[in-house]
Amino acid sequence: ESNLDLTDKYDQEVKTRMSKTVELERTQSNLQEELLLRKETQSNLSEASEINRVLEDKYELEQNTMQRTVRELQNTQSALQNSQKKVTDTSQSLEKVKDELQNTQVELDVTSDSLSELEEERKSLRKLGRNMWQLSRTRARKRLQKVRGRLSRSKKIDEEDIMENESDSTFQ
Repeated sequence: ESNLDLTDKYDQEVKTRMSKTVELERTQSNLQEELLLRKETQSNLSEASEINRVLEDKYELEQNTMQRTVRELQNTQSALQNSQKKVTDTSQSLEKVKDELQNTQVELDVTSDSLSELEEERKSLRKLGRNMWQLSRTRARKRLQKVRGRLSRSKKIDEEDIMENESDSTFQ
C-alpha cells in the first residue's frame, strides 16, 4: 500500500503540478494579454492625451481669437458711438447754421426791400433836385430878364436924358 499510496500521491502530485502548470500557463497567457492590453491602453491613452492637448490648443486659440474678436467688436462699437456723436454734433451744428442762414436770408430780404425803397427815394430826390434846379434856373433867368429889361429901360431913359440934355445944351 505504501507504494500505491505513493503512486497515488505521485499521480496526485503530478496532476496538481499539471494543473498548476496549466494554471501558470493560463496566468502567463493572461499576463501577456494584460500586458498587450496595457500597452494598447497606454498607446490609446497617449493618443488620447495628444488629441486632448491638440484640442486644448485649438480651444485656447479659439478663445484667443474670440477675445480678439470681442476686443475688435468693442473698438468698432466705440468708433461707431464716436461717429454717431460726431454725426449728431454735426447735425446740430448744421441745424444752427440753417437757422442762421434763414435769419440772414430774412435780414437780406428786409435789407433788399429797404434798399429798393432807398433807390426809389433816391430817384425821387434826384427828380425833385432836377425839378428844383430847373425851377431855380427858370426863376433866375426871369429875374435876369427883368433886370436886363429894367437896365435896358434905364439905359434908354438915360440915353433919352442925355439926348435931351444934349439937345438942351445945344439949345442954350
